[in-house]
Amino acid sequence: MTGILVGGDPRPLVDWTEGAARLRVPQPRSMRGPGTVDGELFFNPAMAPSRDLAMVVPALWFALHPRRGSEPLRAIDPMAGSGVRAIRWAAELGLEVVANDIDSSARTATIANLALTSAHLAASNPQVAAALEQRVAVHDRPAHLLLAQERAHLIDIDPFGSPIHLVAAATGALAYRGLLALTATDTPVLCGAMPEPAMARYGAVPLRCPITKELGLRILVGAAVRIAANQGRALRPVLCHVSDHHMRAYLGCAGGSTTHFLQESVRQLGWVRYDRTVGVGTFVDAPQPGWNAQGPRTATIRSQQNLPADVGPLWTGPLFDPELIATWASTASAWDIPSVSQPCTGILPSASAPLARLQAALIDESPADLLPMDLPTQGRLLRCSLPRKTELIARLQLLGARASGTHIDGQGIRTDAPIATVQGLLSPR
Repeated sequence: MTGILVGGDPRPLVDWTEGAARLRVPQPRSMRGPGTVDGELFFNPAMAPSRDLAMVVPALWFALHPRRGSEPLRAIDPMAGSGVRAIRWAAELGLEVVANDIDSSARTATIANLALTSAHLAASNPQVAAALEQRVAVHDRPAHLLLAQERAHLIDIDPFGSPIHLVAAATGALAYRGLLALTATDTPVLCGAMPEPAMARYGAVPLRCPITKELGLRILVGAAVRIAANQGRALRPVLCHVSDHHMRAYLGCAGGSTTHFLQESVRQLGWVRYDRTVGVGTFVDAPQPGWNAQGPRTATIRSQQNLPADVGPLWTGPLFDPELIATWASTASAWDIPSVSQPCTGILPSASAPLARLQAALIDESPADLLPMDLPTQGRLLRCSLPRKTELIARLQLLGARASGTHIDGQGIRTDAPIATVQGLLSPR
């Protein structure tokens, strides 16, 4: 079906099916990469696997951390766009949802897509269909004002660029044992191409290097943990990943003794010292003297001079919750997970191929508490041909070392083996 969007978006509307949601969205320019803002309503089809994961992670988290009392689980999407994620939360997880977007055309589209989804579900699941529109409240308020007035167990910040400006407000609105999800698409900033904006936004020194995506993800997580700690809230990574053009971090808010969890989270903030001459990064507690002698570009300048460069502050702990990953791994498929309230049994879709691949990779590298090593960099430094990655991992494991691949870099590994051991296997004498 085609038409003209309310708000003057010139693109024709097309039908889109995603999970339990049925939508009419602007015809995509491309099915890959970052979306383009050429109309008043933003919708990026390439983010569908990420939205699939946005159903899986909360379902697992709330199953493992059940709430006390009978209060229903509430979720907030402060930048809802077409409403696809909010509608899926309500239909697939049974959450009470606030779908908000300051753009009035997005509010109109969300209401229309909610009605479409409800009508579609009426035939197969009339009870869910009847409750769906009651579960979703649609607003068009500024995001920071909305977060100041609401409280929820799940908040998802998915803006254009950086989410960091809303972390303080979102943390204040997040219930204990809640889940905060952040999406960052300003990857050039986080990955060292723009050191000054990285310092301004994240309060951190970045570095372009073979493990730059890992460092950028840890800078994002570290900045969020610091902001939350300033408010007396303890966040810890539940599942963090890098996919295509964006970084995604799911952070759990601790319950119980806040002081204990605060100390634990702050203790895992630190730095990475990257040595270009051996192609390896190492976690350190504090930077070396003169780490900011040339401002935000200090790490870049030192690395270019073949000197150890300090990157951070950033998160130095695990990027995954081992219990959550193990629970996910024990399921028959990515969608065979404990339901939060079993509101819509039988309408969850099959796992997408991208999500299944990501699941396998995350299970393999959990808990991601080791820095990755880029194998092509080692090959260049040693001037040797490289064995198959799986073969190298197996040989390291036979030596008693922990070793795995990493989803962030198809040519990288995580291992606790000394660099001399790895290089000895790569270039035997």
